[in-house]
Amino acid sequence: MSDAARHIRLRDIHLRYGTTPILDGVSLDIASGEFIVVVGASGSGKTSLLRLAAGFLKADRGTVAIDDAPITAPGAERAVVFQDDALFPWLTVRDNVAFPLKLRGDRARKAKADAQLQAVGLEGFGDRRLWELSGGQRQRVGLARALITQPAFLLMDEPFAALDALTRAQMQVALLEVWSRHRQGVLFITHDIDEALLLATRVVVLAGRPAKVAQTIDTGFARRVLEGEKVRTVRHDPAFQSLREQILDSLFEPAANTP
Repeated sequence: MSDAARHIRLRDIHLRYGTTPILDGVSLDIASGEFIVVVGASGSGKTSLLRLAAGFLKADRGTVAIDDAPITAPGAERAVVFQDDALFPWLTVRDNVAFPLKLRGDRARKAKADAQLQAVGLEGFGDRRLWELSGGQRQRVGLARALITQPAFLLMDEPFAALDALTRAQMQVALLEVWSRHRQGVLFITHDIDEALLLATRVVVLAGRPAKVAQTIDTGFARRVLEGEKVRTVRHDPAFQSLREQILDSLFEPAANTP
């Protein structure tokens, strides 16, 4: 990944599904080294926003670009991680992680896969099969596969939603540690406000039908976790609780743009 800062920019995005408006004039920037978390109620267009950034969808109006080049399709500089890990059950853990490099004919893929597994805390798991893994371990495999091509941006759609509370907390810390080393630009989608505040450098709140950006909040809680502060301590901080209530107010107050 280049040392130069890179950007994904979504400008004045309008999107409909059939006759139903989903996004109404949404703008969003994701830069290298940022961890942007989009939070909103179910059906607020969070996943649609990610799919636009990934190149899976086209806006009805507005622009989506990476480094000023229009995004019209998926690209190697953007890796996507979904809630469903989408791993191949007939392959070993190592071969799942190495699969993107196999498509490129990379002869060093085995060593690179093992290095990536070590980076996500799965050293020595390369020969295992998926049915031998827990849900959190499978998500780590999916994360390793997404990172192995060294993408500039990591787009994550509620990747921890199906995990139990303890495993989810562990994966949140693991993700922060990986991000702190590689500093990709991250776009992370969640409906969990605590998760958003814990992970983000910036939280973007979508609200209304169709959705607009209700507020944007700069946060510093991720830095505290990376410095070794316990997650439960951070979550009980009055500042954390105050921002949580602020976001809840945005989500539950009648939105000005709702008909």
